[in-house]
Amino acid sequence: MVKLLSEKPILTISPIKGHYDSALAISFDYETSAPYGNFLKLNCRIRGILLDITNKLGLTRKDLSFYWGLGFAMRYGSYNILKILKRYKVHATWFATGHALIKENRKKKAFRINQLLPYATREAGFSSLVTWRKDLPTFYFEPYSDYQKYPYWYFGDLSEQLKQSGEDIQCHTFSHPYIALEPPENVLIDTEDWQNAALANGYKSASILSFPFGGDAYRYYPDLGLKTMLGKNIPAQKFELINLSPSIIEILKKCGIELLTRCGSKFDEGSLTISQYNNSSLYYLPDFDFSTLNFGKMDNILNRIISNNGIINIWLHPCNVFTEDEKKKFENLVRYLKTKEEQGLIWLAPIFDIWNHYQKTKSCHLKIETSGDKLKVIVINNNQSDIEELALDLNLRDIELINSDNNILKIKDRLIIKKIGAGSNYKFMTLYKKA
Repeated sequence: MVKLLSEKPILTISPIKGHYDSALAISFDYETSAPYGNFLKLNCRIRGILLDITNKLGLTRKDLSFYWGLGFAMRYGSYNILKILKRYKVHATWFATGHALIKENRKKKAFRINQLLPYATREAGFSSLVTWRKDLPTFYFEPYSDYQKYPYWYFGDLSEQLKQSGEDIQCHTFSHPYIALEPPENVLIDTEDWQNAALANGYKSASILSFPFGGDAYRYYPDLGLKTMLGKNIPAQKFELINLSPSIIEILKKCGIELLTRCGSKFDEGSLTISQYNNSSLYYLPDFDFSTLNFGKMDNILNRIISNNGIINIWLHPCNVFTEDEKKKFENLVRYLKTKEEQGLIWLAPIFDIWNHYQKTKSCHLKIETSGDKLKVIVINNNQSDIEELALDLNLRDIELINSDNNILKIKDRLIIKKIGAGSNYKFMTLYKKA
């Protein structure tokens, strides 16, 4: 009879594509200056010339953008990233805010979402980059121009380059609010505005959302009557963690969002794979911020992911790849991950590809019959599209394929089916135990 290594099923469908042990995506929170106001007082082009001169002189480039227009370093960091990704033939996910999708607004279009953020106070943990938004509408400083004159405000030309390069563009909200502290009606308008802007400018609608500020929940300090960002710690004060409301979850689902990431409430949870989000119909992808890690810590995390067949997301802002040192650090990351992929340890792909394959595996089923030392297996694809490189994990010793064809192969303790057609079965794959 067939011997099992444990009480686990004989065969299980892996959510990870092909022969890889784990899956990993690189992503960016990709923002213009739009949600941060008119901090840039000098002409962006002059600043670019000055920085190019300092770079040529061998001086370290400084990220001046946070107080002089966030979008400047976001744009130049994106150029740096795109060159590195192309060099190693890697694709990533770019979580764009609204103005990153458009090339111009010369007709002075008034966006439906242009709200105040009454919660954005110093006491609640917000910096001066955001606190002005409690008194002024989000797009108060809209220049009503185009990317050529205000390249730090409109990124539509850059996003077009990303799309043509095969990059995955997803939603980081239109107006960059703290979602858990927003009224549901604002979340609805914001998400609809993002989806509409994407389609109007030639991009696909988003199915994945990255929370600005990691704001899928907030802290409530009852004794102070104060709602704060998740990272705000007030000594000697008790707080309650208030999760994303069911009404907002339903709104996101209604607007086409299926997968969430940059979930601050999940940061310390220790999850290593895609999981259901708070028992809702949405899912979340765990992540970690590469800009805060050294390679030793990152290596420990990746080893855990690989050994646990995990699925995870490494993220950063494009402005974190602005200086020469930052460029080297990011290139080292991509080179390192590419090596892991070549070793079959990590499937390195955009989040959409990983999520799409994950969903398809959930709609595939196995029918297994045992006869002595033989197995008769039918793999059933209930998807309305083909599934490729479907991996089946084996829980048996010394298995060989018989009566097989060129559509299936065995690598270590995994079977890989190259392709199963939409709504069809891969029938009677037969295995037997060696004598």
